[in-house]
Amino acid sequence: MKDAQNPQTFPQWYIGKNDSWTGPFPEPKILQMINQGAASWVDFVWNEQSGFLWRRLCDLPQLKAKMPPPPPKSLIDQIKQSHQNFSESPSAVPQPARRTLWFLQIQGSQFGPVTTQEAQSIILSGKINGAIFAKQKGENRWQAINMIPELSPQNEKNRRNQSRVPLLASVKFTSHDRTLRNPRMGFCRDISLTGMLVHCDQLSELEGEELKMEVNPVTAHTLATFTTSAQIVRINSKDHTFSVKFKSISAPQLQNLKKYLEES
Repeated sequence: MKDAQNPQTFPQWYIGKNDSWTGPFPEPKILQMINQGAASWVDFVWNEQSGFLWRRLCDLPQLKAKMPPPPPKSLIDQIKQSHQNFSESPSAVPQPARRTLWFLQIQGSQFGPVTTQEAQSIILSGKINGAIFAKQKGENRWQAINMIPELSPQNEKNRRNQSRVPLLASVKFTSHDRTLRNPRMGFCRDISLTGMLVHCDQLSELEGEELKMEVNPVTAHTLATFTTSAQIVRINSKDHTFSVKFKSISAPQLQNLKKYLEES
């Protein structure tokens, strides 16, 4: 029988974080670190008894009983009822957002229609020489893009610079149809509420490709490790960087990221 007062009677585990490790710690100490925010259930651990195989804390049988319980059935039923009431109310059904479509005129040739986001990507790609003109679908008058606030390159660059915050973090990523067991590695240079810029020495990804990502902050101690699915929206082969747009991130992780951005 294990003596709860003697940590030496418990297995000792090393915790891996951000390409380094700490420990060893007994299981009671690890539980205390989780409660204090110094460790999380998704952190990797190992010891000699595990054959030096990395395992997540949440996968250790002896610790599973200590994990937070799932929400009670009464709360789940309440959420289901609220969702049902929302679905049955015609006034509560959201209307699809109307997309603005544009035609672009580049060196005498016309392209489109494209969405505002697609037009911004073309304009900011750096591959277009000469003047660019645009008009909304249904209009007859062409305008230089500098005269259109939604498409002005300077306005878009200013908006991105204001919303981005520097962040040094290691990033594990792989294609969306694969697991994170054999990930590729990169590091984050800056981040916003909707995406981030990632540096990777060897780029083999394609624009539009969806990725699974695990982000491990190195310098931001208030920002916990988080996972997300994301889509590549821009690739810069010259700088060995690519930009991603977050597609799936949990509400607590999003709130934690928002707090970090506000404090930075």
